[in-house]
Amino acid sequence: MYIGIDLGTTGCKAVLYDSEGSVLSEFNKEYSLICRDGLVEQDAEMWWSLVTEALLFVTKEHGGDGVRGISVSTQGIAVVPVDAEGHTLANAISWLD
Repeated sequence: MYIGIDLGTTGCKAVLYDSEGSVLSEFNKEYSLICRDGLVEQDAEMWWSLVTEALLFVTKEHGGDGVRGISVSTQGIAVVPVDAEGHTLANAISWLD
């Protein structure tokens, strides 16, 4: 089995495929942009939460032991300020900004 994850500008999608390329399970959740004072931002903590939720969802029925690979696609340039431990300090600055 293989998992594809698309963490795009407007949502998080994940698909679990079998070895023949048939879809076994799909996840899709949209999220909003944070627009204020001419800036476009997103909640990077939400990104992580949704990717975790997506992985749990698509592997729920078939388990995760048989997953042989994961491919991740993300939106264009975005900047996430983090501290030395990798914790977010502020919202992600979107490429739309």
